[in-house]
Amino acid sequence: MDTCFIPVLLSLLFFSFICSFGSLTLKNKRRLEHTVKLRGKIVGVNLKELSLSYGVKATKKAQAILAGCTHPLYAEYKLMCPC
Repeated sequence: MDTCFIPVLLSLLFFSFICSFGSLTLKNKRRLEHTVKLRGKIVGVNLKELSLSYGVKATKKAQAILAGCTHPLYAEYKLMCPC
C-alpha cells in the first residue's frame, strides 16, 4: 500500500503547491521562503527557494497539459499559448 500511497500523496502536495503559491501575496511568499530557509538551517539541509521550485513545477505542468489534447485544460492553455 505504501508504494501506491506515497506517490499519490506527493502528487497531491505538489499540485496544491502549484495552485496556491502563485496566488500568494509577495509578503506571504517572503514569509514562507524565510520559514523554509530557517527550517533548512535547523535540519542542516540547503533547500531550494520555493519560487524556483514553483517556476519549474508550473512550467512542467503547463507543458504536460499542452502535450495531451485530451487534458481537460488543453483548450484553455492553447488559447494562452503565443505559438
